[in-house]
Amino acid sequence: MTLLFNSCPKCKGTLQQHSDGYGNYLQCISCSLIVDVPERKGRITAKVLHMQKVA
Repeated sequence: MTLLFNSCPKCKGTLQQHSDGYGNYLQCISCSLIVDVPERKGRITAKVLHMQKVA
C-alpha cells in the first residue's frame, strides 16, 4: 500500500493507492477524491500527480 501525504489536489489530504479491474488509482482518505494513475511500470510518483493536476 502506497500513501502520498499532503498530495490531494482538492484538500491536501493523504492519497492511498488502490487498484481494480480497470487499473491503478489514488483515493484521498479525507475527501474521497479519485485520481486515475496512468500505467507506467506500476510506480507512482509526485510527477504523476503533477500531470493529473495539469490535465
